[in-house]
Amino acid sequence: MSSSPDRSLRRFVRAQLDGYGRDRNHPELPGTSQLSAYLHFGHIGPREVGVAVRDSGSAPDAIAAFLEQLIVRRELAVNFVTFNDTYDRLAGCERWGRQTLSAHRRDRRAHLYTEDELDIAVRLNDRYLLDGRDPNGYANIAWAIGGKHDRPWPPRPVYGTVRSMSCASTLRKFDAERYIANVNEI
Repeated sequence: MSSSPDRSLRRFVRAQLDGYGRDRNHPELPGTSQLSAYLHFGHIGPREVGVAVRDSGSAPDAIAAFLEQLIVRRELAVNFVTFNDTYDRLAGCERWGRQTLSAHRRDRRAHLYTEDELDIAVRLNDRYLLDGRDPNGYANIAWAIGGKHDRPWPPRPVYGTVRSMSCASTLRKFDAERYIANVNEI
């Protein structure tokens, strides 16, 4: 990283916070705080970030959206890992998620994965993501695969009532070509 944590925090609050609620789920836009690595490695604390955001004078909806992620989602992830011995396995997911996946285990699918192959999600997360080896990463895997911190959705083949995220639906949510072009520039 070419910037200090304090300088990155000031830049985020000054230039990007107002668009946070709108842009944070669009990876092709500079909508995230870019503070994850600093938080992960302890170079900056969540209290310092939260106070700076709270006192920023930015749009109230942007402040609320950011603080919800920084405080509420982060705390849910920490509690999930702290109080769940199976946080890194399917057994750590919500009971309803495991039950619906089990009920649909015989559904026809394009690919079949063994339980050991589900470990790939954890290995890739731990190696390549900014919040790898971090409660947020494990909570995100449990959310994507087993419904952690989510609710049942209308039933579908294979997924049951766990939220499904197909490539096609993901591509409708953001400009993937712009994102790839931005990544290739780095």
